[in-house]
Amino acid sequence: MAGTLGDMAIGASAFVNIDGALTECLVIHHGKPSDIYDDSFNDGTWLLIKELAEPTQRWHGYAINDYAASDVYAYLNNTFLNRMDSYIRGIVKVVKIPYRPGYGTSMTVNSGADGLESNVFLLSGHEMGGNVIATFLPKDGSELSYFSDIKSNSANAKRIARRTDGTAALYWLCSPETRGANTVHAVTNTGAISNYNCTSQFYLQPAFVLQSSALVSGDGTVLTDSMLNPPLITAHPEDITVMEGQTATFSVAAESDSGEIHYQWEVNAGEGWVEITGGGNASYTTQTAALGMSGYMYRCAAGNASEETVYSNAATLTVNRAPFIPVESIDGLPAEATAGQPLVLTGTVNPSNATRRVIDWFIKDAGSTAAAIEGNIFIAASAGQAVVTATIINGLDTADYSQDFTVTVADAPVEPIYVNLPDYTERRPFAYIRVR
Repeated sequence: MAGTLGDMAIGASAFVNIDGALTECLVIHHGKPSDIYDDSFNDGTWLLIKELAEPTQRWHGYAINDYAASDVYAYLNNTFLNRMDSYIRGIVKVVKIPYRPGYGTSMTVNSGADGLESNVFLLSGHEMGGNVIATFLPKDGSELSYFSDIKSNSANAKRIARRTDGTAALYWLCSPETRGANTVHAVTNTGAISNYNCTSQFYLQPAFVLQSSALVSGDGTVLTDSMLNPPLITAHPEDITVMEGQTATFSVAAESDSGEIHYQWEVNAGEGWVEITGGGNASYTTQTAALGMSGYMYRCAAGNASEETVYSNAATLTVNRAPFIPVESIDGLPAEATAGQPLVLTGTVNPSNATRRVIDWFIKDAGSTAAAIEGNIFIAASAGQAVVTATIINGLDTADYSQDFTVTVADAPVEPIYVNLPDYTERRPFAYIRVR
């Protein structure tokens, strides 16, 4: 789902197409920071490129601290601007930034409508929260939202910028150092603001203002005109035939200029298209197919930040009845039981891949055992023989498979009776008792 750049939180990452690749930027402010800025900043969102731009640059080749005539100003608004995607260039706002005109020790700043017209620019020391840490820093800006909690060199982590290899490095600001005519402020690799000769070679951290109404994808990508095209289905799902008990996997392929594609599979079981829960990938695998699913149709909806959905062709699922494999025998049936004790009836169905395998148990002839079966539990009251029938319903497809077997029931064993007798180890008189 696309949103707008103006809705993004301060400090969030936005991605713009520079040199044909998405480049991460930080959202650092929305709109006009203060009255010293021209109204050209209204309805704009400030972006600051997160990684330092290669290569290093001289601020000014003639050692004068005049930003409007500097090498970096010319580079940013020509060479660097042209590295942006043409659509991004079209939504870069032309703004008038506050600046100190000329060079030397003057602290005078041109602001508002008299600001310096720019597409891409370097931030000033004041915009980066440097208003209390640099004595010779002209008032060429107001603190931006992202840097609002930075007031001293002890809290300057947000000013630290890194090269593509992850190491922190010095980079230029647009603010001259007014103690002389040839020094300019820069941010050190610790985030402190200091001053250097403007012929030094340091990195740049470009900033620019985009229209706040620009659309962004869910991952923060600023969408170009081509990225706003709907996805293109490049491969449609195909009809699939399976046997009952199997699954079917339907697949789709799509392309999107934004690189972002959302998938949602749908099924039509004869009553219209319904979204499938969990069907949010480029492929979908059905549940185990039943004969009743034959004729179901499946399609996939593909969407992106354009908010326009395209649908694949529908594919039909055909479910055929699996070949019937009849039961041939039941092995391992029990043959012995004990009266009064339950016996669990079990058996092994052959072949092992028979279509029907559930055994039902019945007493065919209890004989003298008074046997009964509940579920698969056999129990007899008396000794003897009982005939049991093992049946598999429709085990022969259109007929049941039945197999009789005999269970011989033995009497329950007689438990011995133990009697404690007196100890007659002492010699005592005794008498004989005659039993008639």
